[in-house]
Amino acid sequence: MRASIKLLLWLAAGTGTLLAALVALLYFVDVNLYRDRIEQQVSTAFGREVVLEGALSLEPSLSPRFTVNGFKISNPDWASRPFLAVVDKFDIRVSLLPLLRGELEIIRLEFHGVDLLLEEEADGDNNFTFGGSGEAAALPSIKSMSLYDSSIAYATPGNPVRRLHLAQVTAHKVPGQPVELDADTTLNALPVTISIRGEPQVDGQPNGPWHVTLLGESGGISLRVEGSLADPADWHQGEYRLELSGRHLDNLETLTGVTLPDAGPYKLGANIHFSLNEYLTVSDLSTQLDDTDISGNLHWDMSTSPPAIKVRLDSEHIDARDLDGEPLPADTDQESMDYWDQPLDTSMAGAVDLDMEVRIQRLDGLEKPLQDIVLTVYADREQLRFAVDRATMADAHITAEAAVPWGKRLTALAPQDVSLKTLLQHVELDIRAQAPGAIQQYATTLMGEPLAIELSSVELTARPDSALMIRAEAALNDKPVTVKLQGEPLATLLQHPTGPWQALALKVRGDDIHLDASGSVARPLEAKGFDVGYTLNGPDINALLPLQGAWSINGHYTDQPDRHVLDELKVTVGRSDIGGRIVLHLDEPRHRLVADLNAGQLHVNEILTDTAGETSTAVGLDQPLDIGELGALDLDVEVRVRQLEGLDKPVQNILLTAHADRQSLTLEPLQATLENVRLDARARLPWGERLAALGKNGVSITRLAQHADLALQAQALDGK
Repeated sequence: MRASIKLLLWLAAGTGTLLAALVALLYFVDVNLYRDRIEQQVSTAFGREVVLEGALSLEPSLSPRFTVNGFKISNPDWASRPFLAVVDKFDIRVSLLPLLRGELEIIRLEFHGVDLLLEEEADGDNNFTFGGSGEAAALPSIKSMSLYDSSIAYATPGNPVRRLHLAQVTAHKVPGQPVELDADTTLNALPVTISIRGEPQVDGQPNGPWHVTLLGESGGISLRVEGSLADPADWHQGEYRLELSGRHLDNLETLTGVTLPDAGPYKLGANIHFSLNEYLTVSDLSTQLDDTDISGNLHWDMSTSPPAIKVRLDSEHIDARDLDGEPLPADTDQESMDYWDQPLDTSMAGAVDLDMEVRIQRLDGLEKPLQDIVLTVYADREQLRFAVDRATMADAHITAEAAVPWGKRLTALAPQDVSLKTLLQHVELDIRAQAPGAIQQYATTLMGEPLAIELSSVELTARPDSALMIRAEAALNDKPVTVKLQGEPLATLLQHPTGPWQALALKVRGDDIHLDASGSVARPLEAKGFDVGYTLNGPDINALLPLQGAWSINGHYTDQPDRHVLDELKVTVGRSDIGGRIVLHLDEPRHRLVADLNAGQLHVNEILTDTAGETSTAVGLDQPLDIGELGALDLDVEVRVRQLEGLDKPVQNILLTAHADRQSLTLEPLQATLENVRLDARARLPWGERLAALGKNGVSITRLAQHADLALQAQALDGK
């Protein structure tokens, strides 16, 4: 825009030479006879060839008007087209008496159908600077200037051509009144109205300083810029107050071409003080977007090497939902891989030193709100560092720090382009969260006994090319445990944050429990798709279940959309052991549990705990059974027990086959050996809907037996 304004000033100044050549011709009949002389003198004034086209006309009067029906201004040889500007019609009306005294006073200046292409080369050369000095001639006095149907384009190497169409631009200067300029145009199909008012701050000093006011309106967007220019012909420095407001960011996104959140209304205000190539200061910044507010200051010192930017921002409240951007790719498809592999623009990496501090009283839009946040960002020629110096979530205190190569280190890492995946491979990350109480709590029951888990602290560490490490302090039923989780490197995990996660290793250590697990999970955020081998043990299972004895559980667990599988299962409690395979099928009309289990010895007297002096067997027969979801399951179970101890007499070679549906549980065959007697039994018990009808709060074994259909046959093995 500055380049186009400068060119228009050249056009206005160049007309002085043109009109001086016409003074003597005012009363001649045909001004076209002097076309060549006019072209030569105007071309000399511009320092560029000017071609007049169409008919020339001169209307003699005390305010003579000269009309050119089309002219062109030539381009340098390197430009993309022969002409810098093409004008369909040019009209100029001047005051005759001042002109006779050698003074050019333009009453009205009009341009119709302007096609202007401004071009700039990589070395800084351009097609809109005229003459050897690159400075325009003295600006004549212009009372009114108008442009109609004008197209201005600007082209730089490697960038798309930017175009601006002006339907009408009118500028007025009445003695004693401010300079006024009004423009109607369209940007990205949106109509835009702009008004500019400017006047010297001191009478009699037209060269400055000037007070300038700019007003803009478009699609519900309102813009006001008010300030001062030291020199109206020099836009390199100034002091302004900017105010911008609108109903919704949609129209602002359309105007600027920059992707913005789906939010509104919004307000922006700031004081801007700048001197190009020296400094830029933004003070008293104040923004409001829906429920989000931000205020602060910025100073950009361009006189240092490298330039230094210092930013301080404050906010009482930010809602992350107001600032929603494009989500990160979550799947490992080709689109996701392309996202992480695409090159980043690091041209500014290390080009400035950055010192940024942001304070936020409350951040909403997350699972839980964050409060009292202090965020800092520092960048120099070696490193870019982000840090959460302080934040609070519920009762948890959070700190975090991340560092990536920057400047010289980044250039050494990737001399050409660097992808986000490569950058993440070199990140250093530390996150810590700690609470005097519990960061997270989870409570449930296991076999009727309470199971409570409390998480009190978490530390996450990531280093280049190393596994992600998470360490947590927790409590299991009020007993402390330490949790360590090792995963893939951070760069790998972030490429598929929703899974799959490979090479996972989990360790849990406490006085009452030890857990070691390793494997993978396909959908970690949904806790689905596990393929894990595990070892779980402890000195006394009573810490978790109403049983007793040292215990261990080993095996392999996998889950698929249609089933959960416990394979290679081996369980020991004291001297008791059982193992095998358990599969829960989920693709049936009703879930179906299929199990094939084998036990060497089961010592029920060692496993079951006594209560109030009663035998465990008596307690077990009379207390209500919490069958929970078992009544909703179909069963297909086979259990073999070599030796069952803890009853009055040991039982051997037990075979139990169980089948269950919506109505009944069938135990057939049920075989065992008691001393020298072989027992064969069949039992049918209420199940599913029938069981629920017997007791909504649980059914004891005694009551269940009252509704059982039982057949028993005993045979002595020695024939007696």
